[in-house]
Amino acid sequence: MADYINKIVLKGRLGNAPDIRYLPSGDMVANFSVATKDGQNVEWHPITAFKDLAERAQKDLEKGDLVYVEGKIRTRDYLSAEDKVAQRKPRKIREIIADAVHLVEKSKKNGVQSEDAPPADGDDLPEQSTDQSASGIPSYI
Repeated sequence: MADYINKIVLKGRLGNAPDIRYLPSGDMVANFSVATKDGQNVEWHPITAFKDLAERAQKDLEKGDLVYVEGKIRTRDYLSAEDKVAQRKPRKIREIIADAVHLVEKSKKNGVQSEDAPPADGDDLPEQSTDQSASGIPSYI
């Protein structure tokens, strides 16, 4: 058994529709944010999905949808064009690389929402800079 574990599990609402880009290899990449709440505290988590998972995210996910995400945390350096011109040091970015994304429930604006789910319209969330099987386990998107 491995001595180290890098695993994260989140359940929250999408803050935006997935932003789709393509790598030079032609592989699709989807970036989106998921908001989770702990009492009054809201955390935004940047999510990155690759290849088939990115394609399914583009097809099936919209702002406000409730999703379940499994993945790992990755830290990388980022240097923008402005940073290069100003000769700044690269910034550290933390993101979650998705291994699985499950659609738990469509947002209220996009479909039916259960009564005990948090609001889907995002009005109670700060701005950022459903299908289930019979077993109750969310289906893959």
